Amino acid sequence: MKSFYEIEDRPPLGTSLVLALQHMLAAFGAIIAVPLVVGGVLGLPESTMVSIVSAALLVSGIITIVQCLGLGPVGIRMPCVMGTSFTFVAVAIAIGQEHGLSGILGSALGGSLVMIIGSQFMVQVRKLFPPIVSGTVILMIGVSLVPVGTDWFAGALPGSAEYGALPHLMIGLLVAVVVITLNRKGSGLFKTGAIVIGMAAGYLLSVLMGDVNFAPISEAAFIRIPSLLPVACGLNLPDYRCHQYGDRLSGDHYGIYR
Repeated sequence: MKSFYEIEDRPPLGTSLVLALQHMLAAFGAIIAVPLVVGGVLGLPESTMVSIVSAALLVSGIITIVQCLGLGPVGIRMPCVMGTSFTFVAVAIAIGQEHGLSGILGSALGGSLVMIIGSQFMVQVRKLFPPIVSGTVILMIGVSLVPVGTDWFAGALPGSAEYGALPHLMIGLLVAVVVITLNRKGSGLFKTGAIVIGMAAGYLLSVLMGDVNFAPISEAAFIRIPSLLPVACGLNLPDYRCHQYGDRLSGDHYGIYR
C-alpha cells in the first residue's frame, strides 16, 4: 500500500475509511476548540455551549461536502476541510464581552458579506500577498497554536492544580511517541493512519486510568435535532440621536450624542 496518494488517486475502501476517520478526528478537535474557548471565556451556559458546538460541526460538514464535491458554480472540488479558525478567537471574545453571543453571530454575518464581495477580486488581491507574506502568515498561525497544544498536552487550564500533572503528561507523551514512531518506522496503513492510532492509544490509556467520564454520553439523547436559530443574530449598536443647539455667533448647529 502506498504511503502517499495524489489528488485523483482512489485508495482501497478499507484504507479510505481509516484515512477518513483520521482526517475527521484531526479536524474535530480544532473545530470544536474555538466555540469551547470562546464560550468558556464568555461564561455561556452548558445548553448554549452544546448548541454552538453542534452548529460548528454541522456547518463544517455541510460546507466541506460542498467544497469537495461542488454545487453548481460553488466549491473548489478539491480535498478541503472547512472549519472554525483560531484567527478570530480574540476578536470574537472582544465582541462577545461587549455584545454577547448574538453580537458575535451578527458580526460574522456582516463579515461574511465582505468576504463574498472580496472573493470576486482575488486575482487582484493575490498580488498583494507574495509567497513570503502568505508563508509568514501560515507560519505565525502555526506558532500561535503551540500554546494551545501545550495546554492540551498538560491536560488542564493554566493555573489549575491539574495542569501539567504526571498522568496527563504520560498520556500526551504516549500519543506523541506512537504517532512519531509509526510515521517514521511504520509502513502502509500503520504509517498513513499514525494519528488515529496514536489518538486511540491515548484514549485507551485514559479509560484505563479513569480519566474518561461516560456520564454525559449516557445521559445525552441518541439523536438530537438542532434547533433553528437558538441564539438571535444581531449587534446592539449604541443609540445615537441628533439634537439641535445654537449660539449667537454661528447660528444653529447639529450634534450627535449617545
